[in-house]
Amino acid sequence: MSRIGKKPIDIPDGVSVNIKAHIVTAKGSKGELKVPISEKINVSIDSSVLTVKPAVKEKKISVLWGLSRALIQNAVTGVHQGWGKVLEIYGIGYRAQLKDKKLDLQVGQSHPIVISPPEGITFETSQETFEGQTIQVIKVKGIDKKLVGDVASNIRSIKPPEPYKASKALHKEEINELLNQVRYEAETKLTARRDLAILYFFLRTGKRRAEVLNLRWGDIRRWNGETTVEFRVKGGESEMRVVKSKIHDVLLAYLEAAERLEGMEQDTPLWTGQVELMLP
Repeated sequence: MSRIGKKPIDIPDGVSVNIKAHIVTAKGSKGELKVPISEKINVSIDSSVLTVKPAVKEKKISVLWGLSRALIQNAVTGVHQGWGKVLEIYGIGYRAQLKDKKLDLQVGQSHPIVISPPEGITFETSQETFEGQTIQVIKVKGIDKKLVGDVASNIRSIKPPEPYKASKALHKEEINELLNQVRYEAETKLTARRDLAILYFFLRTGKRRAEVLNLRWGDIRRWNGETTVEFRVKGGESEMRVVKSKIHDVLLAYLEAAERLEGMEQDTPLWTGQVELMLP
């Protein structure tokens, strides 16, 4: 039994689906897609509901069953609403613009990189504000989910994300998901407040992983409502940074809770690994 395969597919208004010779054809306002289906899978349509069922009994048929259903669903969604991927660009002097429907990238190379969209793919560029930062956005759109993903992956590979900076290694949606998961527990768990503060350090300061995770209690200085952090950077040097806005709030929330623990000396690591429920 396949949990995915047994789910029916609702065919929305404006979309027609035909089945012929084990090929499912979906037509909609966005275009047309054809999905070849194995002879071991039966596809039927009753009114506006499409059902996928196995035609044979085999040990691993559930894998093919679920895959077939997913491919058909992707095609139906694609011709009705379309698919899209969003890429963010970070970096001084980095930019992306459209020239005759082609994507022109300046991402630190000695020359611009021009990408021609394959058939069925369109590019869009814009600027958006996320977590207080203005970022340049590339949108890859099309009706074929696999093609959209492949094109977006190829663009991202031109200038791979910096693995030591979380704000550049993750998509905006991935960062939002992380923040939402941590915020949910931040009212009751010390470790959740710790993780939320660390995430905001990455997002707002642009510091490397080691520079944030190696902070100690003595590196935090609070005076007259202002909080200063001393980072140890490359070459053994130090850099002072005044933290403001959201990062200031989440850091203070963590500090106020962590100060209840014993043994917090100047050389004690700032980020405790202790799991403890917060007091009311």
